[in-house]
Amino acid sequence: MKHFLLRYRFRLLLGSIILVVALLAFPSPPLPLELGSLVLMVLAALNTLRIRSTLFHFICLAGTVSLGMLFIPSDWNLQPLLHQGIPQVCFYLLLVVALFRRVTQERPVTGELLYGLCSLYLNFILVFAFAYNLIEQLWPNSFTGNAPLHLDSFIYFSMITLTTIGYGDIAPVFPLARLLAGAEAIMGALFIALAVARGLSLMRDQDEGL
Repeated sequence: MKHFLLRYRFRLLLGSIILVVALLAFPSPPLPLELGSLVLMVLAALNTLRIRSTLFHFICLAGTVSLGMLFIPSDWNLQPLLHQGIPQVCFYLLLVVALFRRVTQERPVTGELLYGLCSLYLNFILVFAFAYNLIEQLWPNSFTGNAPLHLDSFIYFSMITLTTIGYGDIAPVFPLARLLAGAEAIMGALFIALAVARGLSLMRDQDEGL
């Protein structure tokens, strides 16, 4: 089992992130499903890190806090900022940093590492979606849309922004929201260069091994 977890660590992480994105793309997902998917993602994230690293302990703490925030009573004034806000942004941001370090520095480049690239790409969607949701909670009407905007709307908005599609049905109007949306679009474009560079490194390492 330990060999399986280490060998397919990035595939397991990618699967867990896909599950979280798919679940949060729907409004008001059931708490047991949301909790279960987040638990799987936290465990998969920790499985990709070295146990003695500093990021391991920070991600473990942030993931635990994020799980605990799912049980915040809905009548608390700070519930919107804690349930789907600050702790989640911290967790996903730390995971982005950890994944970026792994996929850019680890050698040799393997096919498994490319799954890590895909995980990093999808994690961008989550960290920006939660950041947009947090901005909307702090400064209402920071985004324009045809209906009240919640996390499921920002998952969609983050997807189309990262891929630079930009349909325009949701648009940032608050300065900080505009800045984040622009930064996400730039990161989406730069990610293509990173993916190509890692792919070429994999091909070169394979040729050298022949």
